[in-house]
Amino acid sequence: MCAYNRVNGVPNCADYDLLTRTARGEWGFHGYITSDCDAVLTIHDDHKYASTPEDAVADVLNA
Repeated sequence: MCAYNRVNGVPNCADYDLLTRTARGEWGFHGYITSDCDAVLTIHDDHKYASTPEDAVADVLNA
C-alpha cells in the first residue's frame, strides 16, 4: 500500500522511482499496490502536486 506522505516533494502514491524502479525492479515485487483511502485525492488537494484530480489519478496509474 502506498502512503500519504511525500519524499523529496513527490507523493508516495505517485512516485515512479519508489513504486516501479525500487519495489518492482530492485525488490522484484510482482503484486499489486493500492492506495489508502484518500491518498490519491491528497496528491491534488493537499500536496498540490497535480493540477487536477484527474492528473492525480494519472500520476498514480503511471507510477
